[in-house]
Amino acid sequence: MFNILKPCKMRQVYLLLVGLLFLVSSTITFAQPSKGGLPLSFSDATITSDFEAINVPSINVDQVIAEDAQKGIILWVGRTIPLDYDMSNAGTWTILPNGTKIWRLKLSSLGAKALGVTYSDFYIPEGGKLYIYNDNKNQVIGAFTSENNPDQRVFSTELIQGEALTLEYIAPKTIKQKPDNNNFGKFLGDKFVPSNQLSINKDIPSISISGLIYVYRDVPHLAKYDPTKDTGFGASNECQVNVNCSPEGDNWQVEKRSVAEMFILGGGGWGWCTGALINTTNNSGTPYFLTADHCHGMPDAGSAYSTPTEMNQWQFYFNYESSGCVTGTEPTYNTM
Repeated sequence: MFNILKPCKMRQVYLLLVGLLFLVSSTITFAQPSKGGLPLSFSDATITSDFEAINVPSINVDQVIAEDAQKGIILWVGRTIPLDYDMSNAGTWTILPNGTKIWRLKLSSLGAKALGVTYSDFYIPEGGKLYIYNDNKNQVIGAFTSENNPDQRVFSTELIQGEALTLEYIAPKTIKQKPDNNNFGKFLGDKFVPSNQLSINKDIPSISISGLIYVYRDVPHLAKYDPTKDTGFGASNECQVNVNCSPEGDNWQVEKRSVAEMFILGGGGWGWCTGALINTTNNSGTPYFLTADHCHGMPDAGSAYSTPTEMNQWQFYFNYESSGCVTGTEPTYNTM
């Protein structure tokens, strides 16, 4: 598992809280994983680097860390900086020679270890693709497509290494309407356009950015994207046993696939916790997720319970593990 958790002694204390559990409701949508690929700007020489870049004022890290000390036992690492950007008031649309349209927006904030994006309204039409990448262009997430659209349209995307990230949306190509023998065309303004010349867009995207997740502590599993840092892989404590080591991990090869590190939002703050997917006794496959109560909030310790809207933006990082018992290269992971 991930190695940015509390030290072993603290984690052993947390195990006493396992009796206080909550289940993430099955009404909360688990967005599908992204589809891979690369942004069009990486390969098309006609696309220039001329697009809008917005510098977002950073947070007062010392003040936030002092607040963290009063908020309970979660490892808090980030805050949401409220924003109100969408595809109409920010970013730059570019039309390529072949007619393809792309929208790009760069967000940066000085001193951030990593950045993420939250969305108040997230909708990708069929054929559209959204990518997000760091300044080095060695970390790319996406493509996010229509299959990623959440039911409630509230969304967040996983952390990007460094002080800056770029969003790049590739619009689906405009398509021609099929001729209709009963429809010879339409008047558009003062001009008549034959039906076989009418062009339509499949749908309209909505990428409404409600906040920038500013991470002020190191994120070891992102260190591989920063050439100035050593990888964080292999830095676990002795009591954090590698699940692929024998004999300790032999009986856990099925269960390990359910384990995830949670990047949780509560009261405007972001922190790390862990848990696991569990099945129901009738094998329904409902995606219940089991974790300790302190991951949801501990009002007695000054940390309010996460709201349903906040929980809809939680991120789950799966399959971060070495290929064998001996620590090797930094592994990949999957997010939902």
